[in-house]
Amino acid sequence: MAESMCARMMTFVKREWWLIATVTAVAMTVAVVPAMRSEPSVTATARIAVDAASPGRVRGVLLPDDLVRESSTEQFRAAVAQEAGVAADEVAGALRVAASGSPITKVTVTCTMSSQDTAERVAQAAARTLIEAHLAAVASQIDMRERRVEIAQQALKDLASTGASATTAEAVFDRWNIEMALVDQQDALQALRNVYLYDGSVTSSITSVRSRAMRSAIGGLVLGFVAGAVLAVAREQFLASRAA
Repeated sequence: MAESMCARMMTFVKREWWLIATVTAVAMTVAVVPAMRSEPSVTATARIAVDAASPGRVRGVLLPDDLVRESSTEQFRAAVAQEAGVAADEVAGALRVAASGSPITKVTVTCTMSSQDTAERVAQAAARTLIEAHLAAVASQIDMRERRVEIAQQALKDLASTGASATTAEAVFDRWNIEMALVDQQDALQALRNVYLYDGSVTSSITSVRSRAMRSAIGGLVLGFVAGAVLAVAREQFLASRAA
């Protein structure tokens, strides 16, 4: 049965090869010509490290998906454009933000433009703006933790100023409690600040006209072959219905 099916398919292709070839050639031409007329492009990439444990356990922290959604807002794009010194409409079409990992450990910012310098500036500005959005969301918590740290530090100074009484069991216990509270608040403060970290680095890759044309040609080949085969089947059915 498989052999008969293959034989029918070969017969079908032999009869309709000209239609499949024509549609494929047209699709490849349509795909390749614009690519050949385009300019080389540069994709700049900035990566934000994510403390995978923090977004889910720290109250008020923006989740990675929240950052991705934030990157699509007009306000965000305007802020990035202003920092990078480009037009907002350029940012809208060139900037992409995606979260990856399971759990998520990285937020990747990419910007594709014709100028490497501009693409890198936009990618860096976008990464910094995302960090600022996170810090703005947890600003009240950071302020609260900072005040608690200051209070604990002042309490330790007050205990130290009591002199000899600091050697009593009660004073030692009080100091221990304050030190533990201070460590807890400092750890929480560090966790809030370090949920998302960006070191300012950026990498770039150049897509040449030839590479773009090759990818377009492959895409046109696949699409054209499928479309040609569909048209060929429709033509065969039409001819068969007329013959009947």
